[in-house]
Amino acid sequence: MSTTRRTLLAATLASTFVGAVWSQAAYPAKPIKLLVGFAAGGPLDTYTRVLAQDLSMALGQQVVVENRAGASGQIATDAVAQAEPDGYTLLSTASTFIVNPILMNKPRPDPLKDFVAVSQTAVLPTVLVVAQDSPANSLQDIVKMARSSHVTYASAGNGGPAHLAGALLAHTSGTEMTHVPFRGAAPAIAEVMSGRVTFTFYTMSGLKEYVAGKRVKPLAITAAKRHPDFPNVPTMTEAGVNGFD
Repeated sequence: MSTTRRTLLAATLASTFVGAVWSQAAYPAKPIKLLVGFAAGGPLDTYTRVLAQDLSMALGQQVVVENRAGASGQIATDAVAQAEPDGYTLLSTASTFIVNPILMNKPRPDPLKDFVAVSQTAVLPTVLVVAQDSPANSLQDIVKMARSSHVTYASAGNGGPAHLAGALLAHTSGTEMTHVPFRGAAPAIAEVMSGRVTFTFYTMSGLKEYVAGKRVKPLAITAAKRHPDFPNVPTMTEAGVNGFD
């Protein structure tokens, strides 16, 4: 694979990118593809689509979001790595971009050498949520369940925030929890809402509608302090588990 550095867009909101492209008078001369490595409807997909609308207006060219779900975002990453390094195929990604090369044995594009990071565009905490009718009403309930029965947690794929947060929770609580990866955050939270998976860590983006609709219960947030959108939801530390802030 060519080691030509390609353009990487790291999660949403593009002020740095917009400023850079304005300095190139001929760019963009045609529509831009913005690839997302997860299924439509999840937090990253939602943020990316908002970003694409803003970029389209700012640049005067259509920015088209294209979902290439699978392999924890690696399918989209590989597609961008193999595209012409001309700025017309970009990647909107998350922590899996860095973690995947560590977890996968096959040779992969080097996230540091083969891409150019354009901008960090969003930093969001995640919230541990369970189905509305789950017997768990607190983080400690989840820990107790894990000590006495089989507990599962869903994620958007191996190496993502929900996977790592779930693994950290199991480690710090001294319990065993089974990871169930999906092809995006949307199918992951759907399985939690159905009750087929015990819990997931879901980002703040889009979570309010699930909570307001009484489809999930938020139990704890992975941040140093409570979030104004969920003032009654404790931090992981307040709920009795350290290491998440």
